Amino acid sequence: MGISTGGFVLKNVKLSKAHLIGEQNKGFYYAMEGFSAARILIAATCVGAAEAVLELGIEHIKNRRAFGRLLGSYEGIQFPLVEHHTNLESLKLLNYRTAWMLDQMYSHQRFTHHDIAKAAAMCKLRAPLYAFDAMNEVADWLGALGYTKEFPIEMGIRGVRSYSIGAEGTLNIMRIIIARELLGNEFLPYRS
Repeated sequence: MGISTGGFVLKNVKLSKAHLIGEQNKGFYYAMEGFSAARILIAATCVGAAEAVLELGIEHIKNRRAFGRLLGSYEGIQFPLVEHHTNLESLKLLNYRTAWMLDQMYSHQRFTHHDIAKAAAMCKLRAPLYAFDAMNEVADWLGALGYTKEFPIEMGIRGVRSYSIGAEGTLNIMRIIIARELLGNEFLPYRS
């Protein structure tokens, strides 16, 4: 079902030093680290959703007939399937590598927070868009059944769309993060 949204406000909160996590006045930076981990998880969610819908679509085209032939025997179905499968495998590898990098950063200090921010933003930039495209493709294979509320694709399309317009930053925010890491802070569009 995608993301839920909400908010809260804390006023005049006092916290004893015994309950302080990390360094005082570093909370923003800790939260930003959390965004990178969350972006990896969002990408993994989208990859998993795309994989599930492709499996559903493959089962359908292997069994459904049109004009006396199985849908899977038409190149107009096979070629998009091959492209989607290849894209899915590429995104899995990117996401696995990024999760591995995060683990290596915390366990062996092999990567920096900037390395992780860039890789996680790349995952978040590609995975929701890809999952959305895969779901639309499979919905086409299923015809009218693909967009009924009784079938999971309709809900999946709404769910993965929420990850590209919200949830740990929009796609344009991901592009800004990646550009910042490639070019440096002096090229940030919001700084003069």
